[in-house]
Amino acid sequence: MKNILLISAVLFCTGISYADNTPEVKSVNDYPTQARVEYVFQCMHKYGTKDNYDTMYGCVCAVDKVAETIPYNNFVATSTLAVMINTPGEKGGIFRDAPGGRKAIREFKKFIADTEQSCGLRKKKKS
Repeated sequence: MKNILLISAVLFCTGISYADNTPEVKSVNDYPTQARVEYVFQCMHKYGTKDNYDTMYGCVCAVDKVAETIPYNNFVATSTLAVMINTPGEKGGIFRDAPGGRKAIREFKKFIADTEQSCGLRKKKKS
């Protein structure tokens, strides 16, 4: 039953346009502080500069733009699907087989990458 409820929430988000201009989408205060901090920490780790203020400001910029565009519940559902789709075996099948799930993940990842790039974030070149 839990899987059905989770997949229902995930599938709900796959049909929503991230550029929707409805008033509820524009609420930037529906992201809890902890979620914003976790995004910034993960973002800083992703760009390989944990103690760099420039990267921190870029990641703060990115999470603010994400929050302006995607309602928090949709962000959670889509990011959960993006992680869970890689679960091996039968348990991951419900996520891998979700209609529209892979497309939603591709669009979500592209949106996040474009947003982070627009905030000046670039992956460090490996030396």
